[in-house]
Amino acid sequence: MHVVIRRYENAVSLFDLLSKREDDIREIITSVPGFRGYQIVRTSTGGFSVTTCDEKSGTDESNRRAAEWIRLNIPEEAIRPAMVEEGDTMFSWLAETSTRTPR
Repeated sequence: MHVVIRRYENAVSLFDLLSKREDDIREIITSVPGFRGYQIVRTSTGGFSVTTCDEKSGTDESNRRAAEWIRLNIPEEAIRPAMVEEGDTMFSWLAETSTRTPR
């Protein structure tokens, strides 16, 4: 799997706007070929997103879609360039999500 992290500093207003547009963001990111997961995290100065796809081509497409969506939907004064980090997954542990029947 390939992961990309987009970090936005001094971007509190950007994350305020993003919080109101979850459905839009879900639609453009989850339809990326090979999509596996997405998290967006707010910090005291902005936040970051983490996208996981089967291959680098998927995270490249998610970067392209995210940049395009921001360009079209976010006021210019709220946009700060993202710091982008990416790489192949070395380890991945996920919590079990199945429900258990009480005994």
